[in-house]
Amino acid sequence: MDSLLGKVLYACDPVPWLWVDVIRLIALLLLQRSFTLFKQFNPQIVHHWMSIAWKLEHANGRPTTSYEFRPGHDGLPVWYSYTDASRKGESFLGAAGGWFRRWNSDVIFFFTCAWDPSLVEKCNIGELEFVAANIAERLITDVRRELRSSGKYYLYQMGDNQAVFRFCLNNMHASKHGMRFLVHERAQREWNQDRLLGSAFVRREWNRAADAGANMDWQIFAARLRRQFPESTLVRVAVPQEYSDLSELIAWKQLVPRAK
Repeated sequence: MDSLLGKVLYACDPVPWLWVDVIRLIALLLLQRSFTLFKQFNPQIVHHWMSIAWKLEHANGRPTTSYEFRPGHDGLPVWYSYTDASRKGESFLGAAGGWFRRWNSDVIFFFTCAWDPSLVEKCNIGELEFVAANIAERLITDVRRELRSSGKYYLYQMGDNQAVFRFCLNNMHASKHGMRFLVHERAQREWNQDRLLGSAFVRREWNRAADAGANMDWQIFAARLRRQFPESTLVRVAVPQEYSDLSELIAWKQLVPRAK
């Protein structure tokens, strides 16, 4: 009973409407003095347990159980990317870098692009990380087109910025001024794509290859990828100017008043 009730309480955070049943359930259990002794469930207790089970399976909310990644399990192709961005505090040198591949493929595509320091100065690192992720997403679309690959697919994007990869890309929502522009721009493309997008925040040590790419150090970048994928073929992809352009983001930040 302790374990079961603990799991339900844990689920109350992403599914807050469970509290109605949980509070009443606890009250009924307290009338029987202890959670640890055998209980004879009366009809009221059964009703609340069944209501909780139904809400967990049907109500809107974040997943309440752990999910094991099983790429390719349903037969649909899976693409994933790791990206990063750099922004030097004094010189404002900045660049985006990253790599992507199809799951179980021996071909790894990678990219890099440097920004004008005068533009980097007007953006924060979160915005640059978001732009880097968007560059990878657009390049994946281009590569799939070149490979004549069509139909539904999965796209997983990983990076070491929590705001971008834990929240913005998963929720398509942002509260920060510049992020709202990037979320809107990205959402417009997602609505026109036949794919399921997911993103995950990873610690910096799991993103070292992309980090080296964002710092324009391709010797370290290649070495780190070779260590992880020794049999892989590396293919560099050119980044069109429109994919890395920061001018529209900066213009929006300057012209649109900040939300109060």
